Amino acid sequence: MSNPAEQRLIEKLELSDMTAIENLIDRLADRMIEKLDARRAAEERAQKALTDEYIAALDSVYVRYPFLDPESSTANQAAVDETLKLTLSLVESGVQNTAAMLQAVSQIAPKYDTQPMH
Repeated sequence: MSNPAEQRLIEKLELSDMTAIENLIDRLADRMIEKLDARRAAEERAQKALTDEYIAALDSVYVRYPFLDPESSTANQAAVDETLKLTLSLVESGVQNTAAMLQAVSQIAPKYDTQPMH
């Protein structure tokens, strides 16, 4: 058996060890949160870049083929529907959104285009 002084020292060391362990856990948790926040921010930046890329591509499509713009007075609903259907099919097969939309436009729009190339 240990004497009271030894027992107090053991308790003090155990308390000190527990405090050190708790501090370590807190630091690790903080680092994990920082890493998750950084990852989330990077994912948001990447998603914004993809969205911006898609919007820019779509805007250029609407300039070249105004009949594909569903908001346009010259919209051709059949062309819009066919293009959307092919775009969705390509996306489902694994093609990236912007590439799928541009592929669909390149295949569908010329069939409906009545404007000469500039």
